[in-house]
Amino acid sequence: MTGGTGTIGSAVVRELRDRGHHIVALARSEEASARIRDAGASPFPGDLRDPAGWTDRAMSCDAFIHAGASFSDKMAEIDRKAMQAVLRAATFRKKQLRLIYTGNIWLYPASPEVPLSETTSFDPLPALSWMTGQIRSLQTALNLSVSIIHPSFVCSARSGPIADMAQALRSGKPFKTRARPDTVWSLISDEDLARLYADVLEGRNFRLSLLATALPALTVQEIASWVEARLGGTLKLKTIATPEDVDPRHDLDAGLARSQAVSAFKATRLLNWSPQLDTIETLVDHLLAETEPAI
Repeated sequence: MTGGTGTIGSAVVRELRDRGHHIVALARSEEASARIRDAGASPFPGDLRDPAGWTDRAMSCDAFIHAGASFSDKMAEIDRKAMQAVLRAATFRKKQLRLIYTGNIWLYPASPEVPLSETTSFDPLPALSWMTGQIRSLQTALNLSVSIIHPSFVCSARSGPIADMAQALRSGKPFKTRARPDTVWSLISDEDLARLYADVLEGRNFRLSLLATALPALTVQEIASWVEARLGGTLKLKTIATPEDVDPRHDLDAGLARSQAVSAFKATRLLNWSPQLDTIETLVDHLLAETEPAI
């Protein structure tokens, strides 16, 4: 897998390890290798930007999970190059390569009242317009059996909107975001998302496209209020304007202002997947309890 030290990837590594799978994760540095080993996986030295160094190792595995991204101005170029290399290498396999590709909820349009579903047409952020073509090329490849997972806002103890709000409140600073207080966000914990990846990997029906969420629709103000209730104090929300010099083709933060309600009905129906942290109260309590200092 790629992205094994990221928010999504590290949670997927832990979940697959606990289910008895052996995971080989791409590692760009000694630090990343150590983190991967500590999580219970085997590091393989390599860089997402140089797929020639790791595609042969990936093809020797039963499945490939792509959760890595550079989040740089060259993200599209890097991702295309990596997936093209995977496509070429997979032509030499006797069996189709099972691939889980990580999409993005911002490939879908704003829809604050009617929950998005897998049948909703793409309307991506300019910064993610490349990904729609990438997904189509993967889904139509004869040598791949592809599932796409589109996560909503992923929340862990150290990253995501809840962790960021908690940090702002504890430091006495406002929570700055492109969103307004009434912007609608959809949330999922890293642990629940990892369970979905593992369920897809172990499932029989592999050609899937799934939206992944546990809390379908909450306003930014509602999320902030629960963080305040858990930690005490007052959290000021500050909406920041889009910088005048930003290039929309590289402006991922624009997605923060996109109101989206999301349905995960398909994932729950097809895979019997059931998120455990499915209320804002339990999600906030679980995540912030992990970061509270010991007494």
